[in-house]
Amino acid sequence: MTRYEILDSIADTYTPLLLIAYLSYSIFYFRAGDRTAYLKGLWGLAVAYLIMFLDNATQLWHAFNLDYSTHSSVALAFIMFHLHKRKLVTPPAIGIIGSLLAYYLLEIYQQYHSAADILSTVIIIAPLILLGYWGIGHPKFRLMWR
Repeated sequence: MTRYEILDSIADTYTPLLLIAYLSYSIFYFRAGDRTAYLKGLWGLAVAYLIMFLDNATQLWHAFNLDYSTHSSVALAFIMFHLHKRKLVTPPAIGIIGSLLAYYLLEIYQQYHSAADILSTVIIIAPLILLGYWGIGHPKFRLMWR
């Protein structure tokens, strides 16, 4: 196997591992009494794919000579889920953030996307995910799920 193929295999396993962790933590949070935590992960995925569909329909990123990064947005959605109950200065949170940054660097190194592709994707996706997290965490919303 070439170096490219090895790194490609590593990149291909990142999102499935994040999915497995999301499913595991969703069950853990649900059993611990948080009936809406899993919705935050679903919201993040919905945003990532909705923006992908909108970009495919409008070619917005292409108009700026960029490429919407679905892989980057899905990884960000999962990482935001894993961070939503953690303080950002703890070793686990720093490791989670570091893994995302390493994944983004791998995407750039493997020439899947440019730094501008990833940054433009994150700038659009992150606020939308956070807005949904605020709505899901709102007391009126939480009452509906008890």
